[in-house]
Amino acid sequence: MKKKPEAISAALNYLSYQSRTRQEMEKYLKIKEYTPKEITETLSRLSDYGYINDESFTRRVSEMTMQHPLKGKNSLPGKLARKGIDDELIQQAMEVYDEKEDEKKALALARKFMLSALDMPLRKNLDQLTRKLFSRGFTSDVIYRVIKEMERDESLVKAREDAEPALYDHALALAEKTLQRWEAKEPEEPMLRRRMMQSLYQRGYETDISRRAVEDVLSSWLKKRY
Repeated sequence: MKKKPEAISAALNYLSYQSRTRQEMEKYLKIKEYTPKEITETLSRLSDYGYINDESFTRRVSEMTMQHPLKGKNSLPGKLARKGIDDELIQQAMEVYDEKEDEKKALALARKFMLSALDMPLRKNLDQLTRKLFSRGFTSDVIYRVIKEMERDESLVKAREDAEPALYDHALALAEKTLQRWEAKEPEEPMLRRRMMQSLYQRGYETDISRRAVEDVLSSWLKKRY
């Protein structure tokens, strides 16, 4: 029968793959069925050697998060908590986290996203962008500043102006689809206009482009009808 390795040997082997927190190591040794005494002694030795140090682990994870192009500050607490880091260390990490780096990352993500969806309504774009940044852990303060920057970014404003014909085509198609859905139920012009405007508003289209699309659709519909 193969002899069970000493707890310290098993622990060092576990550490050879990646850094571990104290809680992770303790759970691992329990799974390997070492005695409470063996586990306590091993954890003490590892701490003395500097092989497990929750403060250092927390700093590394925080630095990695700051360097990650798709992750923000608010992704940090959950990740650290799952690793067994205590609340006090997590709070300290949050307090010293540099949100300036997050803002740079969020701006880069935002520009890429906005340029990929120029044929979508601006309000819808910004709503989706807000949710995207929030889901990646960026704070509400960072998101607010990024959204404001997207609204006044001259290059994006110009790009959206250039893409307006495509945006109008989409608005026109949606207005036509809404008309087809409701013309049999509510064949009166005022009701159809209201239905189309409501549909376009719900999708995030601005008032001017919505009115243009609706009037063009109604004009064609009235010509066919009369």
